[in-house]
Amino acid sequence: GNSISGKITATGIRSSVDVESVSGSVSLKFLDSTKEVEVETISGSVELDFIGLEDLSYDLESVSGSLTVENREGINQSTRSLKRNINNSPTVDVSTVSGAVRIKY
Repeated sequence: GNSISGKITATGIRSSVDVESVSGSVSLKFLDSTKEVEVETISGSVELDFIGLEDLSYDLESVSGSLTVENREGINQSTRSLKRNINNSPTVDVSTVSGAVRIKY
């Protein structure tokens, strides 16, 4: 989905997703069969929740927004980049200029 300044919200997602937003927030809740997620935003916040997911690969990038990944192992935070590559796991790519990114699985 695409948005200029409107909020994008979806729950119960089971498929790959590609979302682009300029300043609207993105809030998505996935079920465990998701394969690939790509989100690009300029200043909108991004919140991604993966329900029932054991592991996740991710590549998160931001110029000035905060990046947070929360899982059963704890919380990982950064301001520029967070990356993790796990074979055969769903992949999440998020890029933002100034929006905050939070991923929970």
